[in-house]
Amino acid sequence: MAREVWSSKTAFVLAAIGSAIGLGNIWRFPYITYENGGGAFLVAYFACLFLAGIPLLMLEFGLGHKYAQAAPGAMKGVSKRLEFFGWFAVGVGFMIVCYYAIIMTWAVNYTYEAATLGWEQEPGQHADVAYAITTTDLEDMKVLSPVPDSLVGREFVSAISNGADVVVAGATSIVDYRGEIYAFPTREEAERFVRSPCPDETCLLSASAREDVSILDRVPDDLLGVAYRSPISGTADRIRKYGTILVAFGDHLYGFSSVDEASEFMGSPGDFFYNDFLGLTSRAWDWGTFRWPLLIGFIITWVWIVASVWKGTKTVGKVVYFTVLIPWGLLLVFIIRGVTLPGAGAGLSFYLTPDWSRLGDAKLWLAAISQVFYSLSVGFAIMIAYGSFLPKKTNIAGYAFIIGIADAMTAFCGGLAVFSALGYQASRLAVPVSEVVKSGPGLAFVAYPHIISGLPMARLFGVLFFVMLLTLAVDSAFSLLEAATAAVKDKWGWSHKRVNITIGGLAFLLGLPMLTGAGLYILDIVDHFMNSFGLTIVVLVEAIVIGWGVGANRFRDYISEHSSFRVGQWWSVCIRWIIPMGIVWMVLSELRERGSAPYGSFGLRNQEFVFGWLIIILLPIIGDLLANARGRRS
Repeated sequence: MAREVWSSKTAFVLAAIGSAIGLGNIWRFPYITYENGGGAFLVAYFACLFLAGIPLLMLEFGLGHKYAQAAPGAMKGVSKRLEFFGWFAVGVGFMIVCYYAIIMTWAVNYTYEAATLGWEQEPGQHADVAYAITTTDLEDMKVLSPVPDSLVGREFVSAISNGADVVVAGATSIVDYRGEIYAFPTREEAERFVRSPCPDETCLLSASAREDVSILDRVPDDLLGVAYRSPISGTADRIRKYGTILVAFGDHLYGFSSVDEASEFMGSPGDFFYNDFLGLTSRAWDWGTFRWPLLIGFIITWVWIVASVWKGTKTVGKVVYFTVLIPWGLLLVFIIRGVTLPGAGAGLSFYLTPDWSRLGDAKLWLAAISQVFYSLSVGFAIMIAYGSFLPKKTNIAGYAFIIGIADAMTAFCGGLAVFSALGYQASRLAVPVSEVVKSGPGLAFVAYPHIISGLPMARLFGVLFFVMLLTLAVDSAFSLLEAATAAVKDKWGWSHKRVNITIGGLAFLLGLPMLTGAGLYILDIVDHFMNSFGLTIVVLVEAIVIGWGVGANRFRDYISEHSSFRVGQWWSVCIRWIIPMGIVWMVLSELRERGSAPYGSFGLRNQEFVFGWLIIILLPIIGDLLANARGRRS
């Protein structure tokens, strides 16, 4: 029976782009960019894209195309001993789709919550006038900024934590004088000190390496919360990054010393997401209750995923026109809406301002190459399966460049949408942008819903946001499933219907434990170990097998013969040297980190072993069993 092929070049390109573009472009890339030097990280990211990401796309497309098989059959074509490793790659992708469907489930349910703004608390839930600082004529949930001088120094008690504090106008001002650090409650006091410094060391806070006199641009993180006494006014306080957040409700003002407390008072989705929605337990081994409302979204998710690959490339080729083009359109809507919001400029500056000194930081390059692998879906057996459906006359190298660049630009644009909105949220709360920056679930299901609640037409933008997340995610999800189903069809000749129901049903069952109160813990560990070890091991072996076993130049010739241009020697250098060295560096760094401390804030070695290390150990064993099972050609 002839192997199925893509209905058109456009269908293949959109399917591969859809697989590469996913949730990571929205909730991981912007945060990683900021955390690693802004514009400096972008330089490193694009360097890693061309030195590692695109060469690996060529390699995986070439493997699938040359042997016209999914990952197990392609690796068997290289060497019969390597079929098990192809199944290992399929297993890594399969474990990822098990938890990826959970994130889609959250988005399905949150689409309904957005339509009803169900994450908002009952107005005034915490508004007890006994905690009010003073009366106000501001509208409910408006933040009073700047803090009036008349309120500075007034004592208050938080309506959320019952913690006592005093009203402060802004961030603590830090002065570096003669190698010592001094702190002041106001900028004015700091400037007075600079003009006439403290005559002795009674106002000393901590040591500094500097010898001149200067007011620091920002409060060092390691000083936050440290107690001090001003040498000018004698005021005793603790180091703060921002002033008191004053929130109006019911003609009264309430004070808060943290963003989280102010957000909860204003109806924060954070408390809703972790407690009401997920029912997250306090301990990793406490399973809590099964979240039955999530089961509805989980069923919808899996019906959608399986339906998308029901007839293989025929179905996928039609679906991707909607699931790739729709999120691009919606992303453009959110960029336009974001950059027009008050405070957007501060968020974009925060995202894009380069810290060029970070280019010499090994951690930045490690983060860049990790993000490239994660984002492009290399190492998950997807691109090998997709490459196996390419016709004989094709353009492997050209497709790799198109898909890699499209993925990178989508991630960059995702950052524009996210950080412009975070800048607005920071201005709304009168705090630094850094205080509202979050990654992962904290961004998509806590920070962004909170921003949406403050927008005009909040319900519309909320629904559009989660529809965008869903259409971004579904391509990655069904491509992961297709990598597994294609491998099973190649090995045993099963029909589309049988293999989709079987593999999809198994993934559905494995995902059910993540619908409990401990689900987020399980998801987090599986995600970390599959990406930090599973993905990197697959890519490392691929590079070694092709670069040193088959021969990089020989395989490069095959890619060139099936492309619109010849691939240069740079590809062989990347496959033989740059990629393996980068991956070994990644794995050793992760092993060192895992050896020093257990993964996750919960700090349990036994759960890390069961949901992380044990899966990594079992996958090659299962792969070997599948490789040695009798197939239709055995």
